[in-house]
Amino acid sequence: MTPDTSFDWLRQALIKAGVPRAGLIPDTLGASPEEAWAIVARVCQMKQVAVAQAAAGPLGMESLSELPEPAPFMRLISEQLAQARLLLAVRLMEDDTLLVAISEPPTEDLRKLLRMVTHHEARFALYPRMDLAVGVAAAYERLNAPAAGIELDRLTPNESATQVGRVRTEIEQDPQSVSIIHLVNLLLSEAIRLKASDIHLQPFYGGSGIRLRIDGTLRPAAMLPAAVARRMIGRVKALAKLDPTDSMHPQDGSMRVSLDGAPLDLRISTLPVDGGEKLVIRLLSDKQVQALDNLGAPETELTQLRALLHRSSGLILVVGPTGCGKTTTLHAAMAEVHDTALSIVTIEDPIEYRVKSYSQVQVNTDSGLTFANALRSVLRQDPDVVLVGEIRDQETAQLAVQASLTGHIVLSTLHTLDAISAIPRLVDLGVLRSFLGESLAGIVAQRLVRRLCPQCRVPAQAPLTDDEQRIAKATGIKQQMRPSGCTECNFVGYSGRMVVAQVVTVTTKLRQLITDEASLDSLRNTSAEEGSRTLAESMLDHIRAGDSTVAEAVEQLGSEFWLQLGLSPSARSNAVLPDERPRILVLAANQAQRAEIARAVEVAGFLVETAVQSAAARDMLERTGHFSALVICLGEMIAERVHRLMTLRDSLVGAALPVIVVGDASSQELARELLEHAGVTLLGHPVEAAAVVSALHERLGAHEVGAAHVGSKLPPAIVLPSLR
Repeated sequence: MTPDTSFDWLRQALIKAGVPRAGLIPDTLGASPEEAWAIVARVCQMKQVAVAQAAAGPLGMESLSELPEPAPFMRLISEQLAQARLLLAVRLMEDDTLLVAISEPPTEDLRKLLRMVTHHEARFALYPRMDLAVGVAAAYERLNAPAAGIELDRLTPNESATQVGRVRTEIEQDPQSVSIIHLVNLLLSEAIRLKASDIHLQPFYGGSGIRLRIDGTLRPAAMLPAAVARRMIGRVKALAKLDPTDSMHPQDGSMRVSLDGAPLDLRISTLPVDGGEKLVIRLLSDKQVQALDNLGAPETELTQLRALLHRSSGLILVVGPTGCGKTTTLHAAMAEVHDTALSIVTIEDPIEYRVKSYSQVQVNTDSGLTFANALRSVLRQDPDVVLVGEIRDQETAQLAVQASLTGHIVLSTLHTLDAISAIPRLVDLGVLRSFLGESLAGIVAQRLVRRLCPQCRVPAQAPLTDDEQRIAKATGIKQQMRPSGCTECNFVGYSGRMVVAQVVTVTTKLRQLITDEASLDSLRNTSAEEGSRTLAESMLDHIRAGDSTVAEAVEQLGSEFWLQLGLSPSARSNAVLPDERPRILVLAANQAQRAEIARAVEVAGFLVETAVQSAAARDMLERTGHFSALVICLGEMIAERVHRLMTLRDSLVGAALPVIVVGDASSQELARELLEHAGVTLLGHPVEAAAVVSALHERLGAHEVGAAHVGSKLPPAIVLPSLR
């Protein structure tokens, strides 16, 4: 056998890199590339990945510590080519070059081949051959797997797996449902990835919009044709055991999904609205009880709350509007006092945090198990600590007060805007003031505010906004921070939320004022004298620390933020209603063609934005999620833009996006490419702008808008399936 000298490049690169034992590498490196890599690693006493990292520099190649997770752009290289040449696309760079992992220096023929296939200039990273082979196989297996590992099951305890399987089979045997299954799974996967609490799918002008509630704020995620949205809602209804044929009545249900083996319960609600039906999905993950320190509340309020929790008895209330994190705070407080020597019972609707060492009761009004009935029974169970999810009626309020007077710690919630307002609310529910003064230990009012993304927050630079100037002047805060936006926070500038709190401890003086029917102003003034801060003062700690902004304070606290600081509310300009007309993105390199189509689409009643390059168009689509359709003029870059569509279809924002392509309608090869990768309406050359408008009306179902502007003589059109 003649010596294998084909891997001498690796030995020379390691010698040039100064690897200590590289000179000991033998001339003969085995009968296969895999064996050659193994011999080199063994001689150099290094892992194969470290060998590749050391050799990459002298070879003018990039280095990798590991292969990335599978991503849609990897399909720019077909699986057949990746397996045959053993290479993998690992990153689409900002300069539009494609970083490709290979196990040997690239040849010029390989560079040309990848340029022709991917329509990107390639850069190369060195990676061990055996590891790369495993990585290629794993990547394409994941890319070809259905819908990101989501599995859908009905949330019915007594339903057998056979029944669930039959329903799934019936749905999937319908060929037209395959793309809807893919789209629903994409939606759930994206919502879970972005840690959304709710998904909203509702009719908008010219289609339907998907919005995700993330950190308490609804963010646009994608626009869908109305017909696609209707089928998606029908799919979700079927899985949640609702009636898919009934769109005239509200319906509520539930279902369970499993993402890569992790279960997630979903609450489903539909509502008939003008233009169709609205669907809201609430994602109820198996939450972990947080520690008080992790809530993000200022230290002053945390200290006051801890003092309340270490009392032997009394009623502690957490108040605020819906969605302000009251239940999370209650369970964090419970964890603070948790002791195996204590008997702890919770009464909730629903049970959001499951703790094995608690006795947890799920309210069920249909069977007569209300908060009041459950609390009455719990008090006969010798509890030490009782958590009542919410005080809703007179009986529950009176029982909670009585329980706190007989040696129990009782924690519960009320819907009031500030702490002191909880007192007249309980009086309205029939609690005697004398009993209330004796039983009430303290009240916590809270809100949730968004936390600035720590990766991209930036100091506020001149000119400061009016609100920033007012805060600086009133409080002396010298440096404020602002949101910026990066990939870590999905370009929002905020990531996660934290608590703003007001803690009122019921002292002897306050207890007497409650009994004497003192006014709210007297109670508020006295609580301030006794050390209670307002929500606004608590918020200032977050602004001072650079964790949040005055804009967020005004958003969450409203005019009360200024009033609690002793300032007049800031003047607000009249809000401008959002323009809800369909928004169209026109991509064309030719300026004249771009302007002509954009002008016609705008005159027809649509909103228009334009892009010159594919990368910019893709970025606009993914960042905003509010485009109803995409118009592409292929021009001289046909293949490159077809491949852009191919990757776009693997994202939520592009999976069902109507695409109008202006190209050569007589080209069977082009039609085949578009049919395979990104179903579109293909308009042939020469094309009039009116034909694009007509196609948009047809795809969006918005025929009534600007119909007079549609020309009567249209070029040939090939309508391909809108979903793969």
